[in-house]
Amino acid sequence: MAGRGRARAIRAHIVLKGPGGSLASGRPVSAANVRDYAADPSVRGRVRSILEQHGFSVVRVAPFSIAVEGPRALFERVFRKKLRRMRPEASGELFWSWSEPPEIPAELSDAVDTVVFPQPVQPLP
Repeated sequence: MAGRGRARAIRAHIVLKGPGGSLASGRPVSAANVRDYAADPSVRGRVRSILEQHGFSVVRVAPFSIAVEGPRALFERVFRKKLRRMRPEASGELFWSWSEPPEIPAELSDAVDTVVFPQPVQPLP
């Protein structure tokens, strides 16, 4: 079986903090304030570098988040929480989730709000 014995890469989004906070904060976002949530390019570069130093592969850097890939053990070591597989009843597709909120390392805490995983999306009827 291909890939057996090798750690599979998991994709996640590192949610960045802008001057107004992060998109994960739950505060209302509008066309008038969306730029307040964008991280400065220098912050994005610093976070990217730190994530790569930890061993993550950076897939994409955007104003609000950085998409990374890495094995389960890497996520659990860096963010000091366990991952689990979830299966929503609606789609039945497995996706990754934290067993409890991740701990953001001190070197990233000023720039990173949280780490989230893509979830299955149900097509519209």
